[in-house]
Amino acid sequence: KKMIKETRRIVPNVIEEVKMRACSVEKINYFFGDLQERQRAREALLLRGDVLVSSSFPNNLEINAPGAAKGEALLRLAEKLGITRPGVASHISHLIKEGLITGKGYILPDEDHVTVIGAVNMDVFGVLTQDEVQSKVSNSGIITSQIGGMGRNIAVNLTSLGIETNLITAFGSDAYGEVFKNDALKHSVNINYAQQYNDLPTSVYMYVDRKDGERIIGVDNMTINQQITPDFLQQRLPSINGSQLVIFDTNLPANSIEWLYNNVDVPLFAKAVSVNKVNRLFASTPQLDMLVINGIEASLITGKKIENAEVAREVAKVLYQKVNAPVWLYVDELGITFYDGQDSYYQTFSNLVGQNLNGVGTSIVAAVAYA
Repeated sequence: KKMIKETRRIVPNVIEEVKMRACSVEKINYFFGDLQERQRAREALLLRGDVLVSSSFPNNLEINAPGAAKGEALLRLAEKLGITRPGVASHISHLIKEGLITGKGYILPDEDHVTVIGAVNMDVFGVLTQDEVQSKVSNSGIITSQIGGMGRNIAVNLTSLGIETNLITAFGSDAYGEVFKNDALKHSVNINYAQQYNDLPTSVYMYVDRKDGERIIGVDNMTINQQITPDFLQQRLPSINGSQLVIFDTNLPANSIEWLYNNVDVPLFAKAVSVNKVNRLFASTPQLDMLVINGIEASLITGKKIENAEVAREVAKVLYQKVNAPVWLYVDELGITFYDGQDSYYQTFSNLVGQNLNGVGTSIVAAVAYA
């Protein structure tokens, strides 16, 4: 974006500017907010027969004069370098894998960005409208579905704060995967470093909450996250270390978390996810700059039940000793505790009424990153 701003000149009226210069237009790059409109425009342009239509991103169309397409440019570059066109394509592919240029647009990656590595999934959740839960029978409530996932939610929170964000994740080529791509476009989350798989489903997380927001049960199918391996991350390392900050969640495999500890050179934040996955943080010695964790996960790690602010402070200190990094601990219906080895801070939730507490942790992570 910086390069574009420094090498482009804004004009009041593009059509009038072209007329004044009496020049031809070789390329028009148009970005769409509506992907269905993009498809209709593509079909209409292809019917013309006098322009070449291509795209570099899911939401754009590049309308090219004959001879002004990337293929022609690659041929000219090959001639200038004295190598074959496949040779040029091979070099460009290598630069993309190294993270030195971004996607088919052949643009330089944004220097001021945060990278989030974690899960995207479709959340299917029910919220009870009655006070008592009756087992083995139907309970009245409201059922909703929406795109979510810890990594995706953190990324969206960051972009809503104006922070350029790359999301590294894995998702399927199913209907939920398409919902995710449209959602990323809507929220300006860069998914050029994410991977879409044809033979695996997008993750799904289903849960039921009481009317006050307390979780009763959750079920997930997140096997696709096993694809985020050390080799997967190694291919994206230049972009990862080109970030100002890296945030990951514990949906990642334990060996991938260990790989992050050993290879990330910039500040590294962790968001704990689920009592079944939080111990992945300790498969090797944690090397973190910040940990955000909830009360249930913290109780599992420390063996202490958090019933009041004093115990919360004690647990935060124990966690600090385990990860040697500042800790943000949030406990449903109690409050948030911060401890960094010297200073301690507590903010009560007593004046708040909980409805769905699923986004508390991601909001804390984004706020700390913003600060």
